[in-house]
Amino acid sequence: MDPVRLAFIANGAMGDQCLNMALGDTRIKVAALGVDNRLANSQLLRTASRENIPIFELSSLQDQIENLRKLHIDYLLNVNSRVILGKEILELPTRGSLNFHNSFLPDYRGLNVCSWAIYNGEEEYGVTWHFIDADKGIDAGANVLQRRFPLCGNETAYSLIVRCVEVGIHMFPELIDLLVANVTPSPVTVRPSSRLFLGREIPNNAKVPIGGEFEIAYRFLRAMDFRPLKTELIPAFVEIEGELFDVVSYRGLRDPEMKQVDHVVTLERCRSGIHFIGGTIQLPRLRKQSTGELLALTDIGEVADR
Repeated sequence: MDPVRLAFIANGAMGDQCLNMALGDTRIKVAALGVDNRLANSQLLRTASRENIPIFELSSLQDQIENLRKLHIDYLLNVNSRVILGKEILELPTRGSLNFHNSFLPDYRGLNVCSWAIYNGEEEYGVTWHFIDADKGIDAGANVLQRRFPLCGNETAYSLIVRCVEVGIHMFPELIDLLVANVTPSPVTVRPSSRLFLGREIPNNAKVPIGGEFEIAYRFLRAMDFRPLKTELIPAFVEIEGELFDVVSYRGLRDPEMKQVDHVVTLERCRSGIHFIGGTIQLPRLRKQSTGELLALTDIGEVADR
């Protein structure tokens, strides 16, 4: 039997690990690799070069359609890349194009969904490998393989992204088995309650919610915590005496007996703890938006700031 021919659109460690697993499977032939040269990790490019895999720059994919067509691709896999592929590219593979998405579809379609899941207080989450259907919209194609897992009580956006990637990598050999078997996926009905989150949408417009419940504010801060990743999202901020300060670090202290609520934030409260129903939150390090000045209000170490 002829090997199944895959083209990868890949990025980061997940892209590199999935590419190497495919290369180690005799049932698979990796026919092409598409990368964003501004973001691609060097190991990914070295692997492709070592294996003589044709490399295509994503910005010029549309100009390379005829060259890609000559590769007779069975499947195109978009692995940990946020690129939006045109319909003409998606329809090149004879069996379809697939994407890895870090949610249990059809829930949480779109971008920044790990943040929204934490902010919304979800107790369970998941990931999906699914077909891309340009006619149905973003993250609305038929699902091929899914996994659920519980969320941890102190989950951050970063920790959840890492867990999603780890689960997605662990699922990849099973995905390969399904692709080799030419699986026919079940169609997905996108429920009216299934929201599409756009990149410009940020929980609470990035402002720390003051004057309410501890769990809401603490979920918000964890949902906006991408450390150590660099992100294009606006950082969480707090308003103090008319000045805006970005939150550099935070610490949540649950206290079921706490009933006092602060409706006005001061630097002293950021240091000692802002009162919420059910706990206090310290903001020991802030950055003044107008000047970029870093304020270190306590000697709490970065490792403890959660």
